[in-house]
Amino acid sequence: MKERIKKDKKNVLITGVNGHLGSRLLDEFIGKRYNIFTLDREKQKENKKNVKYLIVDITDKKKLYKYKKLFNKIDILIHLAAYVPLENKLDDLEKSIDINIKGSINLLNLLKKKSKYIFANTCEIYNPKTFYAISKLTAEKYLEVLCKKKNITFISLRFASIYGPGEKIRRAIPNFIKLAIKNKDIIIFGDGKEKRTYVYIEDAIQGIIKAVNYVKSGVFNISSEEIITIFNLTKLIKKITKSKSRIIFKARKKEKIDLVFDIKKTKKLLHFKPRFKLKKGLIKETEYFLKHG
Repeated sequence: MKERIKKDKKNVLITGVNGHLGSRLLDEFIGKRYNIFTLDREKQKENKKNVKYLIVDITDKKKLYKYKKLFNKIDILIHLAAYVPLENKLDDLEKSIDINIKGSINLLNLLKKKSKYIFANTCEIYNPKTFYAISKLTAEKYLEVLCKKKNITFISLRFASIYGPGEKIRRAIPNFIKLAIKNKDIIIFGDGKEKRTYVYIEDAIQGIIKAVNYVKSGVFNISSEEIITIFNLTKLIKKITKSKSRIIFKARKKEKIDLVFDIKKTKKLLHFKPRFKLKKGLIKETEYFLKHG
């Protein structure tokens, strides 16, 4: 694949650009001081100007390695592509291993020395109870070791649950908002006292940009510092949507666990500071669902 690459700009390859985070990140990078390449297994609905698109599955070594010469010119890889089950019942062992572990290593093996590998991880790895979470933790550990051997800067960003307009994963926030808008019952499994921190999509993007500009290797949590219980989250969403939904408590399906993340290291080294308060982010996501359904 022959491409005209401006030599005065760094070459950035972003995987998973069809996803919630990837599509927004691409918009952020366009027009900046980079030559932008994207990689996804499916064609983009709309090709953007001055972006080079690669359509290939990261698990297909043979097809992926056809782009070896191009990869040798990449300065920064931002790896967002992953197998993320839309629901817990869709958690799949083979897909988790093939895509999240083997696929991530396939990309690494094509990178040149002294390049940078930014890996989008999940804070679920602190309590890995799913094939998905275990595969992301395993991939991070393999990549750390392999990048060190290949003299590649490696940064893993462990994201709290990302929310914001356009998300497709059936997580608590979008589910609660949709139910509240329709005045349907909101079901909480357990007592709702579990504590959570979230991160708004724009802050997640800011975290990636900070990592792009950071010159060393490291592992960082990307999260807000605002702590809220599941019950108080539902009450806040009800207030924002002016909903008449009832909050129904049912027997707990999973163990009770708080997911609250420390970002002191991220603030100090990456100079990352969350800009979106939870209420502001929820209002924006509510507006999105009211407009798009």
